[in-house]
Amino acid sequence: MVPIAPDDGDHAEIFWESVLQAIDSERLVPVIGREALVFDTPDGTLRLDQILARRLAAANGTDVAALPPDFDLNDVIVGADGFHGTMPTPTAVRIFQLLRALESDIPETLRLLAAIPKLRLFVTLTFDALMENALREIRGSQPAVGAYPTTTARYADLDPAQPASPAGTVFHLLGRRSVTPNDFTVTEGQILEALHNVMSATNRPIRLIERLQASNLLLLGLGLPDWPARFLVRMARPGPLWAPDRNTSEMVAQASLDGLPMFLHRFSPDRCLALPTTPLAFARELHRRWFERFPPAATGQSLDPAGEGTSAPAGETAQEAMMTGAVFISYARENREQAFRLADALDDGGIEVWIDRRLNPGDDYQYRIREHIKQASAFVAVLSAQTIDPTPRWYRREWQLACTHNEQYFLTGKGFIYPVIIDDTTSRDHDVTLGSFATQSARAPGGTPDAGLIRSLVFAQRAWRRARAS
Repeated sequence: MVPIAPDDGDHAEIFWESVLQAIDSERLVPVIGREALVFDTPDGTLRLDQILARRLAAANGTDVAALPPDFDLNDVIVGADGFHGTMPTPTAVRIFQLLRALESDIPETLRLLAAIPKLRLFVTLTFDALMENALREIRGSQPAVGAYPTTTARYADLDPAQPASPAGTVFHLLGRRSVTPNDFTVTEGQILEALHNVMSATNRPIRLIERLQASNLLLLGLGLPDWPARFLVRMARPGPLWAPDRNTSEMVAQASLDGLPMFLHRFSPDRCLALPTTPLAFARELHRRWFERFPPAATGQSLDPAGEGTSAPAGETAQEAMMTGAVFISYARENREQAFRLADALDDGGIEVWIDRRLNPGDDYQYRIREHIKQASAFVAVLSAQTIDPTPRWYRREWQLACTHNEQYFLTGKGFIYPVIIDDTTSRDHDVTLGSFATQSARAPGGTPDAGLIRSLVFAQRAWRRARAS
């Protein structure tokens, strides 16, 4: 199959049909690279590694004028004074810290992929936790996670039972974030050594390699230099790419057809399909085509790109409908991860909660949000350093609606608003933003509530429903 020209509609349809059939048969494994991890920033659209590179350069006092225009982490590290081939431990620690501060936002590409329920195994070439975060948020449970270390001193491989789980499995082929410099790859030299170990070391991940050799591969924004990308594909195949009897394909989605797609076209013309597109555009089109072909049943539930269950009619989401008397959780987008952790903990405590799990909470959703607040038994305002800023935001509108609704509780002895601080800010810090209610705030560090908050909300929800039943 020749690489697809941008205006070649027939070949494009062959590409999409092949992808959909491979997913439906559960024989497609996405291999995800750095080009899939893009964010909108004040400086334009940047990859995660470029954002990290800029922050690392600023922290190190690096003269960025001496670096390439689109410098990445490799450029910053190898360009440092005294670099001798290995990444210093302080640099690994700093990268780890910078990355943890960025992982609360999940790229749309990963959300869209996580929403396809028949994609079970994801192989990532990046060292962040974003793919596993996307699966946990979208599918509602923790995926299995494996990581092959860049050093040959330790061993990790795929558990054959894990990819069958609906939560999915993420395998980090080139290491995963750590404070130890040899646990994840950043520089081109580390990538070379890691791939060498994967292909030849005595502790190479045999079961993972066997699984890849039996699967169709979706190569999505790999971002590897040309030769390492070729070695990666060859490692995932039991014989030569041109073997006439093999029944697996490579499906490449990247902006240019140069490099790996052209190499595969020349040496695997019957098994290579390529589409000139960005990972985000690919993921959006895949999501659209998948759910057009396999629409959610009227009484069933599937997944949407923002992390909710969707059900008929089109455009509605199962979590948009709130059970009367649920506890409403309001949060700033920056605190999404902690708010979801709080919601899960309250749910485990026997409290029915409602939380907006979409990418942009509140957007195009105002009427339904107002009704949910009116029908809630309690309103939890998640407070943090991010919510101190008085800039108008949607969660502030939710707070105003809650304060207005709270007036009906005046002198009843019943509480409605429950401020919950998730970081090291104080009640006084939030007086301006939430008024006197902030003085009543509870604490849930990182989104983990204590037993007292759970008891208070259990009581509030039961009292609310008893009052409505009488």
